[in-house]
Amino acid sequence: MAPAVPHVKAGALRALAVASARRSLIFPDVPTVAEAGLPGYDVGSWCGLVAPAGTPSNIIQRAESVVVGFLREASTAARFLELALEPGELGAEAFQRYIATEKDKFARIVQRAGIQAE
Repeated sequence: MAPAVPHVKAGALRALAVASARRSLIFPDVPTVAEAGLPGYDVGSWCGLVAPAGTPSNIIQRAESVVVGFLREASTAARFLELALEPGELGAEAFQRYIATEKDKFARIVQRAGIQAE
């Protein structure tokens, strides 16, 4: 969405919908694709931090604490929104579950579509 934001704000483009399951903080008046007529549609983008398997839990907890603290700073949230990014936070376990859910979701889509790696 980030590349489109300045064009939408300038009036050169009109946002029809956002692909995520919930409305955007950046364009709260723009409906989701599901609200616009395709129920169940959810193809949001995300990024996060990962660590190698077997990283000690105390290291994971410390990193999580530092990152969450950073994300909760008002200046961080403001800068993220300026860049058309919506900060969010999931703990390590919740993020691991989210990644697994996304992997399963897209694996089903690939299988149903008959997509083959070449």
